[in-house]
Formats: sequence, C-alpha cells, structure tokens
Amino acid sequence: MSYNVNFAIAAPLQIEQALCRELERLRLSKNITQAQLAVSSFSL
Repeated sequence: MSYNVNFAIAAPLQIEQALCRELERLRLSKNITQAQLAVSSFSL
C-alpha cells in the first residue's frame, strides 16, 4: 500500500507515521532486523 503525505500541511503525528512506515519498508526490503538497523545506525 502506498501512502502519500504532504509534509507541508501534515500534522506532526502524520509525518512521524509516514517516516516510520517508510523506514520499515526499507528495512524489510534489505531483509535486516530492527536490532541490526539500530547497531548499524551507531556506526555512521
């Protein structure tokens, strides 16, 4: 399912939810766990 959020007019909660969905979609497309993502984010 595709979500389109206009960040210029969206409420903060809507923006947060859209970003979380996108992050989850990207994480799953790379087949990595949440723990692996958290560890790799500290090494940037």
